[in-house]
Amino acid sequence: MHRQPRQRSRPPAFGALLLLSALLLVGAGLGPVDPWPRAVRSAFGSIEAEACRAHVSYLASDALEGRAAGEDGGRHASEYIAMRFIESGVGPGGPQGSYFQRFPILLRPAREGSLRDSNFLRVWRPGRKVDAYALGEDLVPHPRSAEIATGGELIYLTAGALEGELPPEVSGRIVVIREESLAAEMARTGGEPPDAEGTAQAGEKPEGNPAKGDAASTAPALARLQRAGVRGVIALTSVEVGEEAERVLPAWPESAQDSPAALPILLLHRDAAEGLLRKGRSRPDRAESGGAVRFADHVVFLSVSRKGHPYGLGRNVVGMLTGGDPERAAEQVVVGAHFDHVGRARNPQLTRGTPGEIHNGADDNASGTAGLIELARAFAGAPKIERARSLVFIAFDAEELGLVGSRHYVAHCPRPIEKTVAMLNMDMISRNGPLEMFYGKDDRFIGLNSLVEAVGRQLDLELDRTGMDQYMKRSDQAPFIEKGIPAVFLFGGDHPEYHTERDDVERIDPRKIQNVARFMFLCAWECANHDGPFGGD
Repeated sequence: MHRQPRQRSRPPAFGALLLLSALLLVGAGLGPVDPWPRAVRSAFGSIEAEACRAHVSYLASDALEGRAAGEDGGRHASEYIAMRFIESGVGPGGPQGSYFQRFPILLRPAREGSLRDSNFLRVWRPGRKVDAYALGEDLVPHPRSAEIATGGELIYLTAGALEGELPPEVSGRIVVIREESLAAEMARTGGEPPDAEGTAQAGEKPEGNPAKGDAASTAPALARLQRAGVRGVIALTSVEVGEEAERVLPAWPESAQDSPAALPILLLHRDAAEGLLRKGRSRPDRAESGGAVRFADHVVFLSVSRKGHPYGLGRNVVGMLTGGDPERAAEQVVVGAHFDHVGRARNPQLTRGTPGEIHNGADDNASGTAGLIELARAFAGAPKIERARSLVFIAFDAEELGLVGSRHYVAHCPRPIEKTVAMLNMDMISRNGPLEMFYGKDDRFIGLNSLVEAVGRQLDLELDRTGMDQYMKRSDQAPFIEKGIPAVFLFGGDHPEYHTERDDVERIDPRKIQNVARFMFLCAWECANHDGPFGGD
């Protein structure tokens, strides 16, 4: 949670918060109850404490050095969250089909890091080791590539598949294809790529947007893939790593008049390409002409950028599941939690502890991030759950520096912000009693408040508002409320380790994270299908 300078607030007094007479307990956690459909109850129960603990263990490890916004630990944390979204089947919700939304941080000078940190491919089977393919060693970006960080399941396309109508299975996936097939199709449709002395390419645009121009006018084959719902392309080459890197990389970062495709495209070199094909149990390279073959349970995360990683900038991680009602799918319910913390807290105003020590922020707010990851996974893994509206899952960056990430999202939303009908926020949800929940609300938003409180009554929860007014401007619900968007806030309460180097994973109660995430899951589902107003109308 963002700490206001010189404010030393103490935790609200805790009372007996929960009545449990009608609640089925799983350990000390909220269990499924009767009023909700079977699929909702099943997904609700899939949010478990040990998975929450595992996420916090990584995010709050010393290796991430406190997840300070714009620093290396923050980069690793954001990539971890994006990988978990991809693994779960949560689609990208950021600009231009990316999982990331970048933004500047006041008084934080930006510096360009390594191209290797901003151009990569990672392939894994969920629960297995991640295989990382590196820039220059294994891959280079295609000269026409857009600058996007995205991912999804893998599907192999033969040359024949490109010539006709693309199979519906490509939607939402990363396409694997032989480079010669892609080049031939681009030439056939009048969109051949520039040669090696090429024409220089477009420079980086804010938030990963492609350069100006119509991609369809310069690369119709790639535009066809995009229209079919493809998220990215991996083109398998037969060349050695060195010669391709020497051909492409020197001219690649320069600006150009030609627009790139609106898809990320990576060229994977010979050895890496053959290794990737061997991962497909069904040997996709042996598919008949015109075929499309899915890899067996493999998913990828890839990133393309013409510049090195921009340290000093923040980046929100944004995932999305589209609603099923054509009339209400454009409306969004946002579920949020910030993932950044204060790093080594060299600024004494950021710590109650020792400046210079790693502040891991297990409760603040690796806990809320873990709940968000699991809540999103539960929704994505339950396709039978009806959701009229779309759900947007946002891990906000730079909250500790003054709600910078959430303010940027509200001001630069990738979709019309007026279509955001409600926001649910989680911050510091792993401490104090496992069944103690503090609840912040704005009394103007009667519709949302009534919905959340009705869920609480179904679970026989008493949501405690004691002392919560002081926190309503200190976490990521605040920018939404200032915009007039109904929002509520779940908070586990203050504690002596807040903003100290002692806020470590050993002190968290993963049952508390589970319980808050389960409660928020039900609230999000109710919001996605709510027929009445969320405000006070």
